[in-house]
Amino acid sequence: MCPLRKAIFLLLLLMLTLGLACAAADTEYSLSPCPGTITIPEKSYIVLTKDNLGEHPELLSRIGMTQDEVLADWEDRGVVLQAWFRNEGTRLDSCMEIVVRQDDDSAMYYDLVNHSADAGWKTFLSSHKSSSKYADQGYSILEAEKKQQANRNYMLRLKYKRTTDDVNCKGYAVTSAEKPSNVVYWGHAYKTVARGYTVFVDYQVYNRGLRSGDETALRKMVNTMIFTDALAADGSSVSSSGAYLQITSEPPQETNYDTFTVEGITTPGAHLIGVLMNINSSVPARFYTDANNRGAFKMKITIPKEDIWLLTLNVEVNDEIVAEKAFSVITYSKTLLPLTLESTVPERLTSDVTVISGYTDKGVDIQCIASTSGKNIFNKQYRTYGNGKFTFKIPTADEAEYNFTLVFTKKGYTTKRYTYTAVRSLSEEDRRAATISSAVRPGYSTLVRNLDKYVDKVTGYTVYIVSIEQSGDEYVIRAAMNKNKAGYKNFLVYMTYEEPVFEPDSQQLLYGKCIGFYEEQSEEGSENYPAFDLLFAN
Repeated sequence: MCPLRKAIFLLLLLMLTLGLACAAADTEYSLSPCPGTITIPEKSYIVLTKDNLGEHPELLSRIGMTQDEVLADWEDRGVVLQAWFRNEGTRLDSCMEIVVRQDDDSAMYYDLVNHSADAGWKTFLSSHKSSSKYADQGYSILEAEKKQQANRNYMLRLKYKRTTDDVNCKGYAVTSAEKPSNVVYWGHAYKTVARGYTVFVDYQVYNRGLRSGDETALRKMVNTMIFTDALAADGSSVSSSGAYLQITSEPPQETNYDTFTVEGITTPGAHLIGVLMNINSSVPARFYTDANNRGAFKMKITIPKEDIWLLTLNVEVNDEIVAEKAFSVITYSKTLLPLTLESTVPERLTSDVTVISGYTDKGVDIQCIASTSGKNIFNKQYRTYGNGKFTFKIPTADEAEYNFTLVFTKKGYTTKRYTYTAVRSLSEEDRRAATISSAVRPGYSTLVRNLDKYVDKVTGYTVYIVSIEQSGDEYVIRAAMNKNKAGYKNFLVYMTYEEPVFEPDSQQLLYGKCIGFYEEQSEEGSENYPAFDLLFAN
């Protein structure tokens, strides 16, 4: 081969090699706002981010949404990116979507990804095994388990089926111009909580069933995820000496013991300083501990004397304070009854039963009183045992202003007394539902024989409308419970100030409040029939 041809051949070979290398390149993407990254093989996926949507008009066309529509949807749901499998057919086959957001899970757990022993994992897992989790969004959770990935991250592995009437759902499963009324698709997903964010990596499959290779492909990408401690100014993920701080066991707000423990998670190896201050002393008490190599720490605090205290926790990395937490005021008294209320009384009641529960010392006598219009409707006493747990369930179905009183007493301790006022108001729909639920339906002979017992009670009867007459401002509806060839029998009377719209001889389900007997005069004499104030027809 001549030198020129050889040079051209080598140049072409080099260009081909570089081209293949570029085509096969794996690209790292930020998980911002969560400090972390994930690597995606671009030879297999077309990756959409907020910055490159304009570079993929053909894919957006196949998805069936404009760039602005996708951006608005992503902003609403916290989508970081989508990786679409490179399918040259007319239908889109599968998509990996990553959602990063702050929600109830991130607020409760803050950081599970590197902490297998965190007590939060138990409730985090069990909540996703529950059939009700995400049921309102159409999800059926088929599998849920905690898994440690090859990169030592702890994730929740999920398998699901979803039915939704949102045909432009997060996977954009429908690509045809004529969209059906609902969409069904399946998926594998990995979920965790990292650095105060919920991270959901969702591999959605459309127009076909799940394959074993789907979960394998997802797992390989999830194994590349790296979570760091901070974000650079430009939002990119970096490794730094910055710190995060999650408290898993807070100090008590009230205590009769001089010692307690603060526990939490922070930067591995960080030095922690607790500063306990009192308004009557200019010299604070200091306490020290170090986080272990997983970031967990415990700090034992001993209060010097009975008083009101303020505790501040500082996190120190490389001799620099990088995080700080000031806790609520701590009241310490040897005669103080400690009390933690798990559920208390809201200003507006929305449930038929209001629950007041919490913890105090064992051997505490608790009295709970609830009243409306000056009349007690609930009065119970309870003595705590073991762990000091208590629960009161108070009926609050009726519309009224409720007054609650809680009294805690124990020999040698200061008595505690709490009062609350709350209002229960019902919507028209709630009132109707409550009326229907409370309605009684005694037989006719029982009703007539014991009518005095049913006065002011609500009844619900399906009746025949016999006649409607106006008497002054009221309308009198004559109705019958039964009808045969001989005519009507077992008569009832309903009174109302609103003109009825019932047709004679029609059947109606009428709800009314019993007011006693209605006397009807005729040439043959007088007849008495059970009478009701008409509430409504259903």
